[in-house]
Amino acid sequence: MADGSIGGMRPTQEMVGRAFEELSVKTLRQIQQDTALTWAARFYAALRMGIPADETEELRHEAVEHAALAGDIDLVQTLNATAPR
Repeated sequence: MADGSIGGMRPTQEMVGRAFEELSVKTLRQIQQDTALTWAARFYAALRMGIPADETEELRHEAVEHAALAGDIDLVQTLNATAPR
């Protein structure tokens, strides 16, 4: 981390700039909600594309995780209802 990397990846200055902007106008809860909706959209798109359930589970999981952190129980329940069986 001393070199600015996170897990071997380095955020660009542009990314850090966008993060500063986002953090100055949104609460962490709002960021979690936006992230949950982004992952949920990816999950639903993957389902519509016919991507196999075992390949979409991580997308659903990420959406559930961020929705839970945002306190969006309705989204958690909706996502869990569409979980592959």
